[in-house]
Amino acid sequence: MSDSGKKSSALYGVVGVIIFAVYCLFVFLVFGVKDPTIFWMSFGFMALAFVSQAVAPAYIMRNYSTETAFFGVPVASLGIFYFFAELFASLVFMFFQSSVSWKAALLVQVALLAAYVVAVIVAVTVQSSVQEMSKVRRDEAVVFKAQFVDVQSLIDRVGTEDSELTKILEHLSETVRYSDPFGRGEPMVKEVEGRITQRMNELESACNAGANDDAKRIAGELENLFMERRRKLMLVK
Repeated sequence: MSDSGKKSSALYGVVGVIIFAVYCLFVFLVFGVKDPTIFWMSFGFMALAFVSQAVAPAYIMRNYSTETAFFGVPVASLGIFYFFAELFASLVFMFFQSSVSWKAALLVQVALLAAYVVAVIVAVTVQSSVQEMSKVRRDEAVVFKAQFVDVQSLIDRVGTEDSELTKILEHLSETVRYSDPFGRGEPMVKEVEGRITQRMNELESACNAGANDDAKRIAGELENLFMERRRKLMLVK
């Protein structure tokens, strides 16, 4: 963490301690302990709300992403909603502690906490799935770019030595360039992808060995494989 980040965290912690101290002073001086069960129950839930604001958002942002959200609402905002809802509930129950049932106080505050925890869990689960999908997409894009670069390298290597092979490789390059880079994890496509990788290696070996006729044949097979891959992707998308 940078120095500015550490300073921000320290200031955030100081502000939190000050607000909690003011809260404690207010509830003890204004409300007092008339019903110990309701008072300390409400005080405990409010203390937990303070702790959650210090721990949960920092943990989630450090391990997941600032984009982690529940139905479009960022986790940090969820924490703020829960904090003020619990603050309101605790003050109300402390104010009416002599006349309200401890069961009602417990039920309301447990419901608030449970709603917050469930929302955070759902947000984190969804974000984990999104991050995993993004990683898969990045990996697929890397493989796609590598294939395109490999064909371009073969075109440069062949040059003007065999104009027919160069044209075939240029057409193959366009085929690779405009093929869909995603969806390679689909079961129907995996087998085709394996054959494409094998043929790419064979094409490179043929070009390196100067076996131009073999290279032309393999390039044609690759064109057919990319068409087969395209058809199978259309079936699963």
